[in-house]
Amino acid sequence: MLNLFNLMHNYSFFMMEPEDLIESKLCINNYTMILIKIIF
Repeated sequence: MLNLFNLMHNYSFFMMEPEDLIESKLCINNYTMILIKIIF
């Protein structure tokens, strides 16, 4: 499950421009933290 999310995030990073990369990483980190809290 987590591997699938990582693949999706990595793929989306390649499609983004460098400026959006940093903001999206922050958003994804928050999103994954929420997911981890829900799962565990």
